[in-house]
This record gives sequence, C-alpha cells and structure tokens, in this order.
Amino acid sequence: MGCLGIMATKTLTTMTIEEVKPIIDVQMSDEFDSHDFIKEYIWQYPKSYGELLCKYENVRTAHSQIGKFLLQNAEELGIEKNGENGSDDIFGHPTPCAKWKKLSKLL
Repeated sequence: MGCLGIMATKTLTTMTIEEVKPIIDVQMSDEFDSHDFIKEYIWQYPKSYGELLCKYENVRTAHSQIGKFLLQNAEELGIEKNGENGSDDIFGHPTPCAKWKKLSKLL
C-alpha cells in the first residue's frame, strides 16, 4: 500500500510541461530558485504535488524529482540552471537548491 492507504501505481499523475511552463512564464521572476518554484507549484497544483509525495514517499525525494524535471525540460521551459542557492524550503528551513534563470526570447 502507498500513501494514505492508496496503492501507489505507475499511473499516478506527475508534473507536466503544461502545468510548469505557465508558472515559470508568469509567476517566476527572471531569476528564481527551486524553492520559489516548488512553493508556487504546491499553491497551484496541490493534488499533483500530493501525488508526487505519495509516489516518492518523502518530501526531499519529491523535491529532488521536481528539480530533475526542471533540468531535464529546461530548454522547453525556457530556463537554464544558474548555480546553487541557499533559501528557505517549504518548511522555512534554509536548504541548498538550484538557481534558475529565464532565457531571453529573441524578437
């Protein structure tokens, strides 16, 4: 059995470009970190985030997978990794995480 007594399966909904791109394009500043993104993702997609927690069974692993998603889809999302940062995680604890930078769009 998985999270909350529900059997975890491979069919759990996970993050999609369609969810993530508007958050980055509209909600994130030109430079942001993974914690900024995760906080906004939780706000906009609490069910999807809950499913990620169930799938990966703990916050640290789920957040690591979110970071990997951003990195693996950076080009399509119009971002690039810009080093590391220390910022407050969703619990208010200072924790290292990736920094991101939006790519300039050519006119």
